[in-house]
Formats: sequence, C-alpha cells, structure tokens
Amino acid sequence: MNLELDMPFGKAEIKEAYLRGEEVRLFLVEGTQESATYLHPLIKNELVFPYTKVFASLFSREMGECDVLMLGGGAFSVPKYLISHFPQVRMDVVELYREVYEMALDYFFLDELYEEYHLTENRRLQVFLEEGLHYLKACTKTYDMIYDDAYHGILPDSGLLSYEATVLMKKRLKEGGLLAINMIGALQGSSSMRALLSEEVLKRVFRNVELRQNMEIPPDLPSQNLILLGSDAPLPPTRMLRPNDLSEDWAEH
Repeated sequence: MNLELDMPFGKAEIKEAYLRGEEVRLFLVEGTQESATYLHPLIKNELVFPYTKVFASLFSREMGECDVLMLGGGAFSVPKYLISHFPQVRMDVVELYREVYEMALDYFFLDELYEEYHLTENRRLQVFLEEGLHYLKACTKTYDMIYDDAYHGILPDSGLLSYEATVLMKKRLKEGGLLAINMIGALQGSSSMRALLSEEVLKRVFRNVELRQNMEIPPDLPSQNLILLGSDAPLPPTRMLRPNDLSEDWAEH
C-alpha cells in the first residue's frame, strides 16, 4: 500500500514497510513518521515506535483504575495498546482532525479495537474532535494521567506547551496525577532549547519535574525523543531503551 492523502495540515501518506522482519503500516506527514501499526493480526495492537514504549512503561497490570487523557491521537497506536493490555485503563483522546480519526479507523485497526473490546458500549475509549486547548478549557473531568503527543509533522502544538495550557492541565489532573509530554530535541546543545524551556514552564506549575531521555544515546544528539514529566507526587520510573534493542532498520515493502 502506498496511499497519498490531502489532510488539512498538508500532504500525508500511508506506506507499508518492514521493521525487524515484521510488516508495518506507517502514517507520514510531510515525510515525518507520525504513527505506525504492525500488520500481523497477533501484534496489531503492539507499539512500534520506541518513544511510545517508554510512555507505556508508566503502566502496570497491578495499578488500579486509571483515567487517561491523550492530546493528539494520530493513528491511535497508544490508545490501541493501552486499551488492549490494561483493562483498568479508560481513555479520552482529543484529536483535532476528523480526517485523521477516520484514517485510524479505516487503515490502522481502530475499528477492530472498538469491536473487540466493546468500546461503544463500555465507553473505555472516547474521542473528542477538537483543539486540545479548547478541550482543556471546557472540560470538567479529572484524570490520573495526561499525555501530550500533539504534533504537526515534527513541530509540537506550541499552544499546549504554554504556561496557560500547563496550568489548565494541572487543573484537569487528580491529586498527585501525572503529566507526560513527548518532546523532540536534545538534553544539551543547540537542539535542546525547546525541551529545556518546556521543562522550565512545568517547574512553575508542578512540584516535581524531570526531562528524561528515552534511549541510551548521547544527550546532545538532535531530534531524539525525550519524555517530560510533571507531578506534585514523586515521579515514577520510565523504561530506558538501548539502541541495539530497537534498531530502526526500515526497508521498503
């Protein structure tokens, strides 16, 4: 499959490739890999990208009921994984573009997730097609965890990284709740400015804040995925990946 799509934010593609011997389907925006799914039925809900595995390491089967808000659904790889692996998790996903949500249903097995886990009936997954900041302003629900993964290509939704948005997200968290943000940049050097500035914003709002690497690579390496955590409670550990564990040996389908 090689499908070109006209999205409100620009050109997008759905392509298929091999990764570590498995067939995957990719969602690309202006050439940037936004989301992916495995195609084999037995692993279609597993996570492909390393940074999503780091976020998922915050969850365990032993934890109690957990309400999660995700800002930026993309192809819904993270909701698919959490819903299918953790029966105690309930998710609200805010996705700005209806076209992206429909793409996830049609090409990334989200329709099958609804059916297999009876999500229309039990409402463990609810999707809101609106801008993230607007949802935060209007919402009255509180969450155990908020995950901000709202991107336009390689650029984050800057409105959600503002002080105003951070204050709103804290209001939407339960006592001791956790905010996690996917950042692209570096811990040091010229590519670190956005991530370090976002860390300083969170420090104005939360008692405990930490910017962490997802993989054991040089901290000044540009364009790596980082995870930024904020909470008034002690921060939980996250998994640290090694490059040789998850080599990105993509090959065209």
